Amino acid sequence: MTRLEFLSYVKNEFKRTDKDSEIYEALDDTLYDLTTEHDFHVHQTEQSISLIADTYEYSLTSYSMSMLLGPVLYLDDTGDADPLIKLSKASFDLRFPDLTATDFDKDEPQYYAVYGNAIFIAPFPDTVTTESILVPISTIATKLVGDSDTPAFEDQWREVIKFGVLFRVWTQLGDFGKSQAQDNLLLYQRGIEKMKKIDKSKDRGPLMAMYRGI
Repeated sequence: MTRLEFLSYVKNEFKRTDKDSEIYEALDDTLYDLTTEHDFHVHQTEQSISLIADTYEYSLTSYSMSMLLGPVLYLDDTGDADPLIKLSKASFDLRFPDLTATDFDKDEPQYYAVYGNAIFIAPFPDTVTTESILVPISTIATKLVGDSDTPAFEDQWREVIKFGVLFRVWTQLGDFGKSQAQDNLLLYQRGIEKMKKIDKSKDRGPLMAMYRGI
């Protein structure tokens, strides 16, 4: 269902014709809510980062609009993969207080931390050939702009998204829409639980089964 089709779908129930922009904004907010607050991961990908000798910090592509899924994998020069241990940046700094020290033991990476738009690894090798790390990332839903743009979720979940949109639009109307907002919020929350249960029953990993392109 496209952005324009979704507008018509919502307006079949929300009869007002002067709130198109509010409906579009509520649609974007609902999709953002599903991918951030409820951990529905859309547009999953892996960023492959080639290691550089004597380097412990690497930039993450568009991480400000993404979520790190984990685990991060270290691939040695033979192609063997080992998961790295995740640390908070504070714990990472306590464990490795001076990565630039001349006597720092350099070896294959075992730990990582994410801070800002960067990933930090330790230890780190002083020589490399084809070593790399794989960072699994899920992109947060971005705004739908064109009339033909489509949400990442399959059409089977359009009603759940509609409830989220109606909750937000009715809420904007204040006391006049309070009852309708509460009703749609309840339906939205129930729909989210159903999405999670159905996806979990498919046993395809965490919340992965109902998205386009997966």
